[in-house]
Amino acid sequence: DANGIRLEETTVTGGSPAFVVNANGVTIDGFTMKGKSLTYGVQNNGGNDLVVQNNIISGGSESGIWANGGKNLNINHNKITSMGEDGIDVDNT
Repeated sequence: DANGIRLEETTVTGGSPAFVVNANGVTIDGFTMKGKSLTYGVQNNGGNDLVVQNNIISGGSESGIWANGGKNLNINHNKITSMGEDGIDVDNT
């Protein structure tokens, strides 16, 4: 469980995806995620109480943010451009 972990204000260039969330209580705030090898900017695999805000996500082949499950998701103030799929894709939440 990642309760209380806060990651912020860094550029991630590449990775596939940039962040994979498998825990509860994660905050991803203030990142830039970009690059040709990027698939998703943020992929949530059922983590609850996720906050994704104030990020810039661009150039990936899939969705900027993919929320696949989870409850109490707070996704706001993100700039998502030039992705291969949806900006934000929400499934099974």
